[in-house]
Amino acid sequence: MNSDLKQLVEDLVAQKTKELNQTQPLEVVIIKKDELKKMVEDLVVQKTKELHEIEILEISRLKREIKTSKEEYDKFTNKINSSVKELIITFKSIASNSNSVSQELEDFKSKMNNSISDLKNLISNGNITIDQKLISSSSDKNIDNNINMFIDDNKITIENKEDVSQASKPIYNIEDLPYLYYCKGSHNGCQGQMTVVYGTNPYTDDSGKCRAALHSGLITEDGGYFLIKPGGRMANFGASNNNNVTTNFYGPEWNSQVYSQFFGPGFGTIECGKVNI
Repeated sequence: MNSDLKQLVEDLVAQKTKELNQTQPLEVVIIKKDELKKMVEDLVVQKTKELHEIEILEISRLKREIKTSKEEYDKFTNKINSSVKELIITFKSIASNSNSVSQELEDFKSKMNNSISDLKNLISNGNITIDQKLISSSSDKNIDNNINMFIDDNKITIENKEDVSQASKPIYNIEDLPYLYYCKGSHNGCQGQMTVVYGTNPYTDDSGKCRAALHSGLITEDGGYFLIKPGGRMANFGASNNNNVTTNFYGPEWNSQVYSQFFGPGFGTIECGKVNI
């Protein structure tokens, strides 16, 4: 930029000198030439100063931009570091939860094995009756010594140990197995003995269970334990009066439930409802 300005000044001096030579006496030309030289020098100084100030302003602007860029870079770096830390914490949490889930699965398997053992005991004690046509007959009266039981895909498979090659093995859905129910009785504040009942054992599956058990004579007004086995659909349910309980007739087809006596031990004072063994 300085070389361009120098060339511009030299061109300007030559032009003005030529003009003065043509229009002024020699003395005047010399004087004018000195003045012109001084003017040009002042102009050079002024322009140099202006350029210097411009350069300073430009350097300041660049410094500000660099500082701003550095601040933005630092913010971005901090954000990245924070995200990395959050990811590490998340991965640690996932790993911890994975271990927890594994432990829960092991606990579930243990509970299922205990439930199978309890169910075997119920079968061997006669608390749950299985159609003997579904298992090969055996001279051994202890059913538990002659059957295998295992759970797979929410089903319980019961098979004869003496002949596991039989083509048909009885498979029961868990939902179809009998379950234990407890009623604390109207004397102890049970409201279930006041509900509506349809049928005469079998009852409809939406009948009041405590009142149905009272009707069938399985419990008294002091309550008790009894078994409920889901049945198939029935065309109608007959009404009757038994143990001071009157049930209603229901005509359309509906799901049934069969109630039976429970001979096992009690489980202490609990609320009315299904008992989880």
